[in-house]
Amino acid sequence: MPGHSRSWSLLSCLAVLGLLLIACSPAAAPAPAAKAPAAQTPSSPLTAPAPSPKPAAEQAKYGGILTIATQSDPPSFDLHSETSNVVIYPIGPAYNGLVRENPLKRGELIGELAEKWELSSDGKTFTFHLRNGVKWHDGKPLTARDAVFSLQRMREKQPYLEDVLPTAMKEALAVDDSTLRIDMNFPYAQLLRYLAMSLTVIMPEHVVKEKGDMKRTVVGTGAFKFKSYQSGVSVQLVKNADYFLKGLPYLDGVTVYPVKDASTRLAGFKTQRITFLANPGLTGSEAKTLRRDFGDKVTMHQWVGSYWFNLYMPNDRKPWSDERVRKAAFLAIDRQKSLQTVDQGDGRVGSFFPPELGGKTDEQLKTMPGFRQPKDADIAEAKKLMAEAGYSSGFKTQALHRRGRAYEDAAVFVKDQLKQIGIDVEVYTKEDAAFYDTVYKRGYESHVHRHPLTVQDADTLALPYFKTGGARNFGVISDKTLDELIAKQMVAVDPKERLRLVGQVDDRLIAMAAQATLHWSGYWAGWWGFVKGFEAPEGERNHQRFDHIWLDK
Repeated sequence: MPGHSRSWSLLSCLAVLGLLLIACSPAAAPAPAAKAPAAQTPSSPLTAPAPSPKPAAEQAKYGGILTIATQSDPPSFDLHSETSNVVIYPIGPAYNGLVRENPLKRGELIGELAEKWELSSDGKTFTFHLRNGVKWHDGKPLTARDAVFSLQRMREKQPYLEDVLPTAMKEALAVDDSTLRIDMNFPYAQLLRYLAMSLTVIMPEHVVKEKGDMKRTVVGTGAFKFKSYQSGVSVQLVKNADYFLKGLPYLDGVTVYPVKDASTRLAGFKTQRITFLANPGLTGSEAKTLRRDFGDKVTMHQWVGSYWFNLYMPNDRKPWSDERVRKAAFLAIDRQKSLQTVDQGDGRVGSFFPPELGGKTDEQLKTMPGFRQPKDADIAEAKKLMAEAGYSSGFKTQALHRRGRAYEDAAVFVKDQLKQIGIDVEVYTKEDAAFYDTVYKRGYESHVHRHPLTVQDADTLALPYFKTGGARNFGVISDKTLDELIAKQMVAVDPKERLRLVGQVDDRLIAMAAQATLHWSGYWAGWWGFVKGFEAPEGERNHQRFDHIWLDK
């Protein structure tokens, strides 16, 4: 069991952090080239595994500690049941998945624990061949049974997969110790994108069954082993000398500091005591300030469109069960103003899906009610709908939001916008544990929140947020036509046809005013230029392995 202590202040934490960095400066000796993972041999274009990562062009160096600042302590260590980056950053480096995004080339999928894989001619069966000789941190061998166990556990526990996997995956089978077969209910090439997330890791069946859960236990196959945890102070990982990719990792370890105060995080980064600012603990204005002050000595990266703000109006209860009321609220919101007010213009106005996944383009939105400028016509139509619904004098309601500046700003913005049509909104918040308990029980009159686009695929939105009974269906949406459209796009194999069908899902959500998207923006992360071997991934939850990172200092 990890130790716990809350006696250290955040400032003391950073002071100790500085001493650690002095003691753990990276070695100057050049490192040999890392042994690249074996190439995949796909039998179908749908698998499209990319070439294995190549060593960095510069001569890598061994040694040093990568120091990362997150916003808070991890609520648990169980990646199968958590969703937050405050868990992924400190715990992700201890694990591996079947596949991953190439750490040196954005968007490419390559094997990780799976050395290669094939897809059947009917597109319904993936066969993964696992690497030989991979060991858990306790010395026991990895087998395909661990993968079967983990996939079943993920489909039951992982919030980002509990809608997609049960729908798409029929069953997983261990053909033998090194061969895993996944049978799908229909051809679903998108599976690989979901398996590449840092949350979709393979866990040891024997440890999970022995411990009962993995909330305070970390035993993986990853490049780093769990060393210690002190609540409010740090999570420390150390190099796994038996990592299956020979020559990796370069780092001696990874230390993650939970630093709640933004100014303290920035101070630590400016003095290089923190080498990596994890998302979402960095705002756009802070990133721009750091870029201005340090120029090309730092990298500031935004995953544009990686989250969206929403006003959730429970469709199953008054007054939101009246479509006219929802449409009035939908029309009243000035989305361009929302983007500027809440995210200082860092992002874009959008519909329910990004245009790359089938949502409306900027050009289409210019003339659409709810998105067009100026807002006069929208406000007039909204007031008319309120009167038709019997609310010519408006009504009072409450809007729950998560604690934090951005969430509060969004909720207050909604309050101001709905006031224009007579809706009097009282905004309120709760501590995180109580907030999430309320949210998942749908115990609110309305709800303003920000959610991530975890995978660059429409199903990461369509199934959990919009389908009847979806795990994150916070608008309590239930519409037969919508469900049929969602099911139809999910089984579409042709990419162009799928975009067209997602567009129809988007149309239906807009017509229903099922909920109101305020705007799309994106998480920021920052790191010093001496952090080498790291390429910002396509998905902001895709790269927390750190096995290719080295420090040039």
